[in-house]
Amino acid sequence: PSHTDPAQVALADRQEFYVKAIHGVQGNPKRRSTLKFLVEWEGYDDHTWEPWSHLRHNTVLKQYLSTSERKDLRSIAKTM
Repeated sequence: PSHTDPAQVALADRQEFYVKAIHGVQGNPKRRSTLKFLVEWEGYDDHTWEPWSHLRHNTVLKQYLSTSERKDLRSIAKTM
């Protein structure tokens, strides 16, 4: 009888989505929990608004913030 490793099954079922670009931001940078970002996903046509909590460790978001014309957004990138 063969043995199925539960960890391998979980990895196979895990869906990963990759951020292609960030196209906008809404919310108050002084309260990060209010921030939402307009995300373009790799391999998808639709863009979605995603909360800070879903993207706070994303390198594409950090790049977007660090190159923003808005000083308040650039300051967030320095703390990521």
